[in-house]
Amino acid sequence: MFWIHLLLGGIVVLLGFTIGWLDSLFYLLGISIVYFFSLLKRNLKYKKYLRGSFFYFSFMGLLAFYSYEIFCGNSFAPYNDDSFYFRNINEILNYGYSELATIYEYIVAILILPFKTLGLHEHFSLLVINWIVASLTVIEALKFAHNLYPDKELATNAIGTCLIMLNSNYINGSVHLYRDIWMCYFFILSLNFAWNKKIFNASVCVILTGFIRGANGFWALLIVLVFAFANFFSRLSKKLIVLIGCISLLLFLGLDSVVGFSSYMRSFSGNQAKISLAERISERKEAFYEDGAEVGGVLSLMQSSNPILKALVVPIYMVSPIRVGDYVVAEDYKTEESRTYTVFRLRIEFIWELLSVAFMAWSMYYLFMGLFYMLKDDNQIKFILAILFILMVAVIAFISMQHRHKMMFILFFPLLYRSYKYNVKHSGYKIINENPFIMMSFLIILIYNVFL
Repeated sequence: MFWIHLLLGGIVVLLGFTIGWLDSLFYLLGISIVYFFSLLKRNLKYKKYLRGSFFYFSFMGLLAFYSYEIFCGNSFAPYNDDSFYFRNINEILNYGYSELATIYEYIVAILILPFKTLGLHEHFSLLVINWIVASLTVIEALKFAHNLYPDKELATNAIGTCLIMLNSNYINGSVHLYRDIWMCYFFILSLNFAWNKKIFNASVCVILTGFIRGANGFWALLIVLVFAFANFFSRLSKKLIVLIGCISLLLFLGLDSVVGFSSYMRSFSGNQAKISLAERISERKEAFYEDGAEVGGVLSLMQSSNPILKALVVPIYMVSPIRVGDYVVAEDYKTEESRTYTVFRLRIEFIWELLSVAFMAWSMYYLFMGLFYMLKDDNQIKFILAILFILMVAVIAFISMQHRHKMMFILFFPLLYRSYKYNVKHSGYKIINENPFIMMSFLIILIYNVFL
């Protein structure tokens, strides 16, 4: 921990000289807040993972912040989204309202409002808030894994933290000014509250999740209902559960043509034109599939007429990215305040993808086997949760198609890893050596990155 403290001190000094001493002090306040949360009774056993993940998210966030400043002349990411949220937050701070804002922007605006008179409402200060929430989200995911597989002697927290922290999709959604990390926080909080029978707290978190992004609110509501009626589902057979699930899906699709659930996918506020899920899927296909065959990867598999290749979409999408992108790119750059222009930059994402691909090559065996053990489990709630996880990955893969939306199911990775370790320890399921499978994963991904 000494080296982490030393590096954090170095970051504070660097910020003071490069951005401003007020911003440096605000980052120091962020560190203090993280340490305060780590000393709360409910977080004590996770304190080193909370502090470590905050250091990692803030370090990677600063690398991104400075790289955009150097190569793009602006601290925002190239894809417009974070500057969009930044504009909405400042509209709320200045006028008390923003037409396009979700509840995310209002929450951040309220948190930063006391510091506005000091000038601490610029981009960097808002990023620090997201980094704190990203760290809190990691330990809530660890708690969720412990809730379902309680065993004080089973040490899975370090790997569980890395499964989230080193995932490039998760990093991307956490270190920029995106709403996704707040959605993840309220989502995983709702699950933990529901598991512990705190239904009112869970309901509040479901509502907050839904008003940040409606689609995730629906998933949170579904899982909370499963936990709330756990006694009922525990008495059913797996076949009957699947049958009930299929009937419920048909009813949902029937209602969709009347209600237009897709209108509430961005937010529960329903501030979009009424549109059915079928229409939304059609729009997505036109927007994302057009160049899929040329781009390759998952999009190419989706367009394939081969059913075996289509079946590979969900497992590959679950552990993607499995290819490291270019480290230098020429691309369009645009913010809310500027017109589009071309920039040449070193991709900070290259580092994230390299770490993500390498770690996933090692860990994917444990994730798939953990999911398999959840499906085999005699506990019906774990079986239902495994089914919902698979559906979640499939829906995001075939309908959402945005990398940041993966953050929701990435929160389940510590659970899947703990499922594997728990079942190996208590059920004796491990009958083969996993090392050949891990080596094969490394080899396949290495060949894919180097030769294909």
